[in-house]
Amino acid sequence: MGDRLIDSVRVTLDVVARWPNSGTPTVERRHRKTVERRITTSGFLYAIRHRTLDDVVAVLAIYHQRRHPDFGTDRSP
Repeated sequence: MGDRLIDSVRVTLDVVARWPNSGTPTVERRHRKTVERRITTSGFLYAIRHRTLDDVVAVLAIYHQRRHPDFGTDRSP
């Protein structure tokens, strides 16, 4: 089961690497500019919170979706 979870996370990270604007906007700043996004893994209740900085995608948290919705928002890349 652990190997399947890791594979699911890797596939999701590949999606984020190819399409950095994929996922649901979670944190917005002034002028409605999205600064963080959340994308879910396939087959598991885990999500990845990420931020795009220039040409780099920074993963801020990989977390279970039953955690508090603000989990990981206090982290900086």
